[in-house]
Amino acid sequence: MSISTSFWHSDSNCGQKNEGQSSIINILHMKSLFSQIRWKQISAFPWHPLLLTIYAPLGLGAHNIGQIPIGFIYRPVIFSGLFAIVVLFVCWAFLRNWQVAGIVATILLILFLSYGHFYNAFEGLEIGGVFIGRHRYLFVTWVLVAGVGIWWAARTTGKYSFLTSTLNLMSIVLLAMPMAQLLLYETRSTGIQSTNTATAQQAKILYQVQQPTTGPLRDVYYIVLDAYGRSDDIKETVGYDNSAFLHKLDEMGFYVVECAQSNYAKTDLSLSSTLNLDYVTALDSTLTPDNIDRLPLWKMLKDNQVKIMFQELGYRVLAFETGFDFTHLNNIDVLYSPERKGFNEFEILYVRTTFARLLDDAGLLARFHYTVEDRKRELILFNLEKLEEIPSTPGPKFVFAHLVIPHQPFVFGPDGETFVIPEKVHKGKTYYTSRDYELGYANQVAFISDRIAQVVESILQKSSIPPIIINQGDHGASHFGNPFRMGILNAYYFPEHESSLYAEITPVNSFRLLFNKYFDTDFGLLEDVSYYSQYPYAYQFEVVPNTCQDANR
Repeated sequence: MSISTSFWHSDSNCGQKNEGQSSIINILHMKSLFSQIRWKQISAFPWHPLLLTIYAPLGLGAHNIGQIPIGFIYRPVIFSGLFAIVVLFVCWAFLRNWQVAGIVATILLILFLSYGHFYNAFEGLEIGGVFIGRHRYLFVTWVLVAGVGIWWAARTTGKYSFLTSTLNLMSIVLLAMPMAQLLLYETRSTGIQSTNTATAQQAKILYQVQQPTTGPLRDVYYIVLDAYGRSDDIKETVGYDNSAFLHKLDEMGFYVVECAQSNYAKTDLSLSSTLNLDYVTALDSTLTPDNIDRLPLWKMLKDNQVKIMFQELGYRVLAFETGFDFTHLNNIDVLYSPERKGFNEFEILYVRTTFARLLDDAGLLARFHYTVEDRKRELILFNLEKLEEIPSTPGPKFVFAHLVIPHQPFVFGPDGETFVIPEKVHKGKTYYTSRDYELGYANQVAFISDRIAQVVESILQKSSIPPIIINQGDHGASHFGNPFRMGILNAYYFPEHESSLYAEITPVNSFRLLFNKYFDTDFGLLEDVSYYSQYPYAYQFEVVPNTCQDANR
């Protein structure tokens, strides 16, 4: 035994020595390989045109994070990178010097990528009675700047080693910022663990929900009309009387809350609260007044408790594309979306920040271009049509339809005709004049009021079992101050339980009441409170009293 043990120890030591020698040899080999890399040549090569060009779509994507799917950014990044490579090689073909070619390529690409931004900033600018914010002036300016830049870069035969290395480093740092922001967002949005107070409440709600002991499983429709205000507010602010629409709802059996208010003044706050049956600060204790992070709010909305409860009850969950990624629910059965044509929304935005803005305005990209206004019209019309078809889908269904109307952009006339009211631009910021907003908002209220009345009537007629329908605004119109922002449309179709509804009800209690009456839960109703806030400090709330309610008590 002792000989055997000694033998094996001896063999083991020998193996360890061989492994150690092998490791040392590998390390020395890797060191040798690294020493052969020509780092000076790599750092002196003009990578900056490629890096700066890739930065443009990534930076724009990071700026619009949460509003668009991350996947929308990939195609612009790829095409931008290829475009930068082509420009760099064309410059080298003429100049035969990589560093000079890199400087010239960067000058040309910066001018190309910034054209649309400058045009937006100066569009409509008038000096001495002359409108200088036009393509004819900006284009000439850009050609002159490009000419001067090319002359400056090519005027010497010397190399730009230091400048090239500096631009490479600056480009890397610049590119790292949006990449880090996008990666952090993607990691957090997919990796947030349910460890806060919302988790405990969610488990409690899931435990309480059960199949009703009596009565059928009814289809449930939650139809949100974005920025649809309260009847009296609409009449006072834009002069449109929607009483005929409310009368139709009443005739169909809806309970219309005449003095309705939203719980919040922003879409993500409002929908997160309604679909999680509580106020957002009760759902997540980290949403303090100094917190400007809206990602927990969007996560809360995408994985809301109402959706989960209906899934536990055996319902299929159906929803619609809205054009805003944060309102697209996770893990659902069907997401209705019309077939895409041409550029997606982010690509349209990106194109119009570059020199391609001039080509687009000249109509040269018409065959590829699909405007934001086009997409909105298509989405709204498609979603309304699909809503009327859903009753024929078998099985119990929870339908979440968030329609971004009468919210801007304004693309519908009162009869559904194309009636685009373009935004004005001042110093790079878009806005509507008060007159344009009032006209556009009134037009879209008129259209969607008539059309949604037809839709809900069709749903009621085609449903074999009377469904449950909640038809709400998530907040009121903008442009008119805090009180008008809080007043909303709020109408309920609760078969056999109309008497349970009450005049002060706000959206936070909508599904609490629904589950209590149709699924035998015992949720206590919360105090109906309206909180106003503005971005970026979405959680700095100001209580807005309901003076309409006070006047009718």
